[in-house]
Amino acid sequence: MNNILSKFEKVAFKISSNIYVISLRNAFMSIIPFLVVAGFGTFFGAILLPAPWVHNLLGEGFVTQLSDIIGRINNGGFKIMSLTVMCLLSYNLASLKKFEKPIFCVLITIVALFISVPSDTVTSYFSNKGLLVSIIVSIIATNLFIKLSKNEKIKIKVGKNVPSAVADSFDLLFSMAIIMLVFALGSWIIKFLTGYEFIDLIYAVLQKPLVGLSATLGGAFLTIITKCCLFFVGIHPSFVNAIATPLFTAALDEGYIVNQTFMDVWGCMGGCGGTFALAIALFLSKRDDFKTMGKLSLPLAFFNINEPIIYGLPIAFNFTMLIPYLIITPINFVIAFFAAQLNLVSKMSVLITWSTPAFFNSFIGSAGDFRNVILYAILVVIDFIIWSFFLKRYAKSLDSKETEIIGSEN
Repeated sequence: MNNILSKFEKVAFKISSNIYVISLRNAFMSIIPFLVVAGFGTFFGAILLPAPWVHNLLGEGFVTQLSDIIGRINNGGFKIMSLTVMCLLSYNLASLKKFEKPIFCVLITIVALFISVPSDTVTSYFSNKGLLVSIIVSIIATNLFIKLSKNEKIKIKVGKNVPSAVADSFDLLFSMAIIMLVFALGSWIIKFLTGYEFIDLIYAVLQKPLVGLSATLGGAFLTIITKCCLFFVGIHPSFVNAIATPLFTAALDEGYIVNQTFMDVWGCMGGCGGTFALAIALFLSKRDDFKTMGKLSLPLAFFNINEPIIYGLPIAFNFTMLIPYLIITPINFVIAFFAAQLNLVSKMSVLITWSTPAFFNSFIGSAGDFRNVILYAILVVIDFIIWSFFLKRYAKSLDSKETEIIGSEN
């Protein structure tokens, strides 16, 4: 077993330390504040503004102007998501590769994206639809630009007396020209051969099928079980989020039940593994050590942070607690999925951050459907029953070990 865990750790470490995974993870982490603000804007726009009493109180004209303000906020969050992710990915990738001028990588990546999409509809590809192609363009353009910029033969030397900003621009002129030509010719060739624009081809062949596969119960199970297994062996599963987030985020726009908000609400109840109910069970426990752990972990679990429980109880390397840790979230997923499919609750439709407090996340993420709050409470009760059963077994195992130690000392 130790040999299997050791191999698993090595594979997980290699993936998590991959330069592209790190860059993509950092890019998505950086845009979270913008998405949170835009998410609240969507929430208020979808819940408060349409209410008749708001129209009567504020007047039609003011509500119209307020709707325009909220729309502009959304433009700065959701509708340029692919563009912001692309820029941040390029900058992080160039920085990790120790490139001296990462801002030029960002600029050439933006240029490459604009070249790759039809000019008359360019802005329609800045939202989730263009997310995967923006990642591909960013990686290709950044790597190619860094490689070309190191070639002294294609640099233009303008002398020492020229301002550095001008010198840098001429220094990289041919590198930029080559990349622009590559993307222009590449996009033209793809359209000539397939009849598709490059971005439409990527969307149809890659993004849409991948989103379709991911935005299912099977995709949700695979994602959460992988994350739980990594936590169990002491590895933070941030790289899984870096890979899965673009697909689940795109699924949100396309109306799937399983999407990024679905994963953040039902897959992060107190943290990975549904440990909010466990924190409550610990808090209510008669054992002093469990109660102390509950007092420490419950306030954090309310914001979906469960590292104290993972490493303090612990769950990591604790096979007694592995079974509930792996099965509780899939159970929550099944119940939440069919509740939404049967219209017992609304689908998750507003992008939120994973740290949105318990209960509030289900209300905000569903654009104000209080039935989801009730469902959240029901799932907490179910999770509490399961966790309590295994927690009692774990307490008995601890008691038996303590008895053995006392007996051996006597």
